[in-house]
Amino acid sequence: MRVAVGGLMHETNTYARAATTLADFEAYQFAVGTELFSFRGTRTELGGFLDGCEELGWEVVPSLYAVALPSGLVDHGVFEALVDRMADAISGGQRPDGVLLALHGAMVTTRSTDADGDLLARMAALLGPEIPVVATVDFHANTTDAMTDHVDGLIGYDTYPHIDMYERGREAVTVLADVLRRGARRVVAHQKLGLITPPQAQYSDAEPLRSIMEKAHALETAEGLSITVTPGFPYADIDSLGLSVVVTSDDPLSAKQVAETMASDIEARAGEFTFATMSVADAVDRALRVDGPVALVDSADNVGGGSPGDGTAILAEWLARGGSGLVVSLTDADAVQVCFQAGVGSTAKLMVGAKTDERHGLPVELSGSVRVLADGRYVHRGTYATGITTHMGRTAVVESQGNTIVLTENRVMPFDSQQWLSIGISPAYCRAFIVKSAIAWRAAYGEYAREVVDVDAPGICTGNLLRLRLSGDRSGMIRPKLS
Repeated sequence: MRVAVGGLMHETNTYARAATTLADFEAYQFAVGTELFSFRGTRTELGGFLDGCEELGWEVVPSLYAVALPSGLVDHGVFEALVDRMADAISGGQRPDGVLLALHGAMVTTRSTDADGDLLARMAALLGPEIPVVATVDFHANTTDAMTDHVDGLIGYDTYPHIDMYERGREAVTVLADVLRRGARRVVAHQKLGLITPPQAQYSDAEPLRSIMEKAHALETAEGLSITVTPGFPYADIDSLGLSVVVTSDDPLSAKQVAETMASDIEARAGEFTFATMSVADAVDRALRVDGPVALVDSADNVGGGSPGDGTAILAEWLARGGSGLVVSLTDADAVQVCFQAGVGSTAKLMVGAKTDERHGLPVELSGSVRVLADGRYVHRGTYATGITTHMGRTAVVESQGNTIVLTENRVMPFDSQQWLSIGISPAYCRAFIVKSAIAWRAAYGEYAREVVDVDAPGICTGNLLRLRLSGDRSGMIRPKLS
């Protein structure tokens, strides 16, 4: 068997101002042709594709794999150019017997609110009805009929934090192998709910998602099918927001019935998607009064949701209280430049953070000793995308008033503890640390936190979705209860 493999992934926050360019894809994860084989051995869906194909003795036709960090609208010309490159690679030689694609499911371009659906429709038109396509999607996919109508399987992550990407890639290979062996196409049933939930309420190890996923797994075993639950990504002003249930089966009636049953059960539990936050002042007060380390969760500046990663509201309050023992990372290329010019051991006077926009606080003035200067590269050693290299850009560690401020040129998702361990910082020995994430930080830093405080800070990834200006009539949507 000859199987084409590729991927194009972006989680688009339409409230972020800067457009996502080709350079953003090339700066994060970008591979063309045989470069895709460098993902062998990584715990990603692409790594799962490659290992699964190798075990089955399939010939892999590598196409394009491009991933950009969550950010603003993708330039539509860039999207089309990337899809063209993928299509050319897949159709340039002997036709493949099947296709495996790694997608996100929440990509929005400057001209399309359903870029993933557009991509899959393009592949279906290119390949014809006889070539099966199986795709993986993120837990936060805003799934649409256009996605499910053009595939023989749509396999989503089961976990948040996302620690099962590799397993879902292997599952996609299994589904494709079954289609190729039996010569019978699979049916993909899609049920969209009018339920929009914030990421803070989507933790898969807590209720209600824990028992929802347990039921999905039990049905998969009992019925011999594949179930995907995608809670969705709420930070996009589009019509396809919301939780979906997707069932892949060779029995159309069974797929439809299971999807409807799962959707009905989830909708009945809409009121359980709750979470609690503290004001910035109360959160800092709490962290200063208890034994640490305390994780101060700045989910409104969630880098993994498209925020700039330079929010300063919590840091400013901490410094105003005279607090010490805090660790925080900020994206600030200007401050990094000042530190590199000053050199290690020097004292630098800085204005740090809040330089992207006015929605994440104000720049904070501080003076501190430059402790470390580094190139900012580290390899993931934890459970999220193990083996992947992340580049923080040039990185400076500054100590100010007993606090540690990590300054990076590039935005960094706090998904692996090597982010700090690689530059000599362990959160185990601090009083408190700020994580710019909603839930995914737990895979990296959850073991260090004696206490977790979700902070109601300002930002475009706020858990209070009612703060976001949603256009159009969404009066029929079920909104989460905030406590």
